[in-house]
Amino acid sequence: MSKKAIVIGLFAAILASQVVGVAGASADVVIWPSLYCSPAAQSVASGEFVGFTAYNQNGSGQLSWTAVGGNPSYGYGTTLGTRFYTGSINETRLVSVTDGYQTSTCAVYVYNTYPTPTPIPSYGNVSVNHTISNLTRGGSGAVVSAMNGDMLRFTTTLTTSVQTAQDVHVRDWLPQYLSYVSGSTKLNGSWYQDGIATGQANDSLALGTIAPYTTYTVSFDATLNGASNVTLTNSINVHARGFVDQSFTSTVAVYGSIIITPTPIVTPVPTARVELRMLGRNVTRGQSGENASVRARSGDTLDLIIRIRSTNGSHLSNAFVTDVLPAGLSYIPRSTTLNGYEVADGITSSGIFVGILPQNSETMLKFSVRVDAAYVPAWGTVLVNNTAQVRADGLAVMSVQFPITLGQNLTLATASAVKTGPADSVWLALLISLLVTGAYAAYTRTDVFGRRTALAEVSRLSRSFGLNFSK
Repeated sequence: MSKKAIVIGLFAAILASQVVGVAGASADVVIWPSLYCSPAAQSVASGEFVGFTAYNQNGSGQLSWTAVGGNPSYGYGTTLGTRFYTGSINETRLVSVTDGYQTSTCAVYVYNTYPTPTPIPSYGNVSVNHTISNLTRGGSGAVVSAMNGDMLRFTTTLTTSVQTAQDVHVRDWLPQYLSYVSGSTKLNGSWYQDGIATGQANDSLALGTIAPYTTYTVSFDATLNGASNVTLTNSINVHARGFVDQSFTSTVAVYGSIIITPTPIVTPVPTARVELRMLGRNVTRGQSGENASVRARSGDTLDLIIRIRSTNGSHLSNAFVTDVLPAGLSYIPRSTTLNGYEVADGITSSGIFVGILPQNSETMLKFSVRVDAAYVPAWGTVLVNNTAQVRADGLAVMSVQFPITLGQNLTLATASAVKTGPADSVWLALLISLLVTGAYAAYTRTDVFGRRTALAEVSRLSRSFGLNFSK
């Protein structure tokens, strides 16, 4: 039997079923229904949209629809739109409409030899990963354990694919007992403004437009206190214009007793004061000292030096140092030293944990970079600024910039602008003495020196023998 014959047979059966008499009516009296479902029969592919219309001549009662197996499976009013999905077999589905007194039914022949998957919401081209790290006790992931007094770091990574993501916002809802650490938000390792979890209902962190194939990493810190053997759920939301928001959760399992933080006794504390300097040198061009600025060509290697000193007579704790490289400079791996000792990479990304800054003493960080040829103009020069940042307990984020002039035709001096140590003075004195000696040797070979020497000898002889040449 053909598909067309099946559809016609179904239509005839449904039409016959609608020509019914009212219960108790005489067999000689036929009462035609006043409620119709249209079209009475139709054929669609699996997952294809199908629509129905109801005609109620009485015009009374609310119309309600039932579509068994449909998506949606119910509706109200004179029309209904739905979709039916079938597997490896062809099926007939029924759709009914009623006004409470009468019911009319339509048939849908659904064909498809392959199952149609459930539609997936469109989240755009931004993939998101969210984790928690316990900075105090270690451990990270979607679930971490913590005790009161611990500091936790919340990290969200956003990665775009082939398209640009516009109007990107990130919002984190910290649960009870977790308090946001002011000034702790970082974007790609650099300090960023607050707003991701400040507690305000409409606050969020605006990231703007993210280019294709780009990764943004957002992190912030929070402290735990006042909880007791409870599981806390943190929620984060990522928004991009034109797409469904993405939401994620992570869990903090709290164990141990509640720590009651006593009301602190207010004691005057000296304002934290830090002296932050940044110097550098062009190693490729033979500079060995520390300069307030440098000039460089493509391919040159530069040493960048950050000097930090606590100047208020007390030490600073939990110091972090971060460097933000400008376009045109690339970090050289394994080049970072702290007070002369090699430390792990990270100065230009997550930052270097310095720890304690002793009172009235200096801490020095040094690392190397290379000048990228693509950013050096063939003619003229371009000025770029490298930025160093430091923060510590009781200290607002401090920044300092270091100017670097890039040019392919620069005349570069090899002498250092800032000298340190007594060795420089010794070499300078030696240089001056050599210059004086050379000048005197040249002078002895002149006629003036010869005449003066002869006159001096005559004068000496006259004194020795009592001669008077003036007569």
